[in-house]
Amino acid sequence: MDNSDIYAATPIGMYRAKRSKALNNYKNWTYDTLTIPKGPYCGVVNVQGTLLCCYSRSSMDASIQGKDTLYSLINNAWAPYPPMAGKGQTILKLGATYENLYSTVDLIGLLVSDINTGISKQHLTTYNGEVDYGTLRDSYIGKDYTGNISYWLADQHFGLNQTYQYWDN
Repeated sequence: MDNSDIYAATPIGMYRAKRSKALNNYKNWTYDTLTIPKGPYCGVVNVQGTLLCCYSRSSMDASIQGKDTLYSLINNAWAPYPPMAGKGQTILKLGATYENLYSTVDLIGLLVSDINTGISKQHLTTYNGEVDYGTLRDSYIGKDYTGNISYWLADQHFGLNQTYQYWDN
């Protein structure tokens, strides 16, 4: 979402609508796939004013891995997100955001990165040393009462759990 538009990631492409219009009327939504591929998108997020969306072929076909692409909205047009351009990724879903952090759900966990650099800050992949593939369903990132960054993970196998980051990477 930006100041005037709202975006939707769908299995057939990205859509855009004016926030001032009735969003429940399909005629107010326009197909926004002029500069990006048509096909499955697994999320769109706003991280400190930078809009990211993910073209995710792997979300529709698990045999396709390393071919997903993050795009950012630059000057009202989608373009490959510069820090990740050309890097093969497998992204099942765009996850939680917090301040300058955004996250992606991959096959084994939650990858948390800095929006300004694309550098990974955390890759949460295990629960008490045990790994399960493709079971992470959702996440939340925030600060706890002590000021430490806290990650909540909803996992189909391990349930709801919380972990912390006590230092800067």
